[in-house]
Amino acid sequence: MSMFSKKKNAENNLDISDKDIYEAMKDIPGYLDITPGDFKELYQLVYHHALKRIAQAVKAKDIMTAEVAAVEKGTPLKVVARLMAEKGVSGVPVLDKERRVAGVISEKDFLSRMGGKESETFMPPV
Repeated sequence: MSMFSKKKNAENNLDISDKDIYEAMKDIPGYLDITPGDFKELYQLVYHHALKRIAQAVKAKDIMTAEVAAVEKGTPLKVVARLMAEKGVSGVPVLDKERRVAGVISEKDFLSRMGGKESETFMPPV
């Protein structure tokens, strides 16, 4: 692997496999002559194949929050905001009396009710 590709891999935090390269090379019709332009085209195809492989490998269970903070429908907004700030989350499910999800309340909901536009998070100060 060349210094260029090692650097590029580190920048993109992408592990390009030999299979990714092979699949990308199959996408190029005809004889492959490695010129800078060809290399750039090949690299873009390799990157696409690697990204696709990685995207398919990551499952929701790998990144989900297992212990979900939730509130009930009647919870005061001040308590909801405090819980979100303490847990460091941008939203929480709202449960009904049967503990089923009735909806979700998020930072964006707070901001829109306060007349705010797209804005940074404000839960920690709350």
